[in-house]
Amino acid sequence: MRGRSVPSRPAIESESKKAGNSGRPRRAIRSLATLNGDARLARDRPDPSTSRARLVDGSGLSRANRASPFSVAKLLIALRGRPEFPAFFDSLSIAGRDGTLRPRMRRGPARGRCRGKTGTISGVSAVSGYCRARSGDTYVFSILMNGVNPFGARKLQDSMLQAIAGTRGDAAVPTP
Repeated sequence: MRGRSVPSRPAIESESKKAGNSGRPRRAIRSLATLNGDARLARDRPDPSTSRARLVDGSGLSRANRASPFSVAKLLIALRGRPEFPAFFDSLSIAGRDGTLRPRMRRGPARGRCRGKTGTISGVSAVSGYCRARSGDTYVFSILMNGVNPFGARKLQDSMLQAIAGTRGDAAVPTP
């Protein structure tokens, strides 16, 4: 995302005042990347062919926008080190509680444990963000699905996030 910068903390705060958000992820230990329902753990060292993004507009509604789940997860990990991160994190919807994730994951381990940003256009459904598992570990996730029925895709995404949130131990694949 060359040439783009993260908005300042005051800019994010003014656009996304949201009551009732608290907590911060303790750490991001892995990033879950999913494309067309094929889940894989993203490696610490990115593959250059999957880490480039093209942003045509900022709304996310252009079909010309291109980003791999890996590049989105990598961006979310990098944001943790920015001064704007607390405001950004607080602006994300909370599963089963508010925003676009309010009607989703109302029960189960993901409720209140996962925060994210959703996106839908015809045939495309996406959700990306952070999920604090029962183990206390925080996972960064990006699930981008193309050529799908968005309603069915959301059910699959919710199942994946319930599984992540329900993790009680280090079930992640170790990185070499």
